[in-house]
Amino acid sequence: MASVCVPLSCTSWDIHDIGTYLQRQNSKRLVIIGLSGMGKTSLYNMLCGTNALVSNDTHPCTRKEAEAPCNLIDGRLKCTVRDTCGLPEEGSAGFMKFILNFFKKSAAKELQESLERLREEEELHLLIYCMSAHSRNKKNSHEKYYKVLTSVGVPVVVVVTNLEREDISTENWWSKNERQLQEFGMNPSTRHACVTTLPRAIQDLTEKARPLYHVSCTKVKALISSNIL
Repeated sequence: MASVCVPLSCTSWDIHDIGTYLQRQNSKRLVIIGLSGMGKTSLYNMLCGTNALVSNDTHPCTRKEAEAPCNLIDGRLKCTVRDTCGLPEEGSAGFMKFILNFFKKSAAKELQESLERLREEEELHLLIYCMSAHSRNKKNSHEKYYKVLTSVGVPVVVVVTNLEREDISTENWWSKNERQLQEFGMNPSTRHACVTTLPRAIQDLTEKARPLYHVSCTKVKALISSNIL
């Protein structure tokens, strides 16, 4: 049976205090942010056991935000996970679209205002920036949106997806791509997990991915548990 960790300063708590603490933890919300096609919804499905439609690299499927509960510690500790619509790639709009959108708020500005509003309403406790291991050519977008997340005032972690063919039992990918990650505003100490979120329906076709999927889910839940406010 899994144990539940409480703050070390609270060893004098009684059962009511612990119950109140767990209830407060269970009301916490984390939000998954990322470009379209990065694996956000696959990550959401993995954490929450849902079957929301996932996208490919070119056609986003998350057109409406969704929320679901996530069990972190053997069902005793829960939080709410929000899946968001994919962010547009920086610089991907054509010239005419740029002219038409000139007087509109940028996606980064809208994102910042939305997250700050959630934070002020005490409904935001952790941000997950989701990015694919194969999206290193999207430097401007990663740099811009990650900078927004780190300015909001809540913890930010990074989940790198699409590592089905990598050895993710160690953090090899992160260390090998350290220089590129620094260009995104991420450094070696950035809290992260390198995982596969390959949908369950595909796992049977990819023998190596099956055990990694379970390991990945455990890694991301541990990352959340240790960083959520």
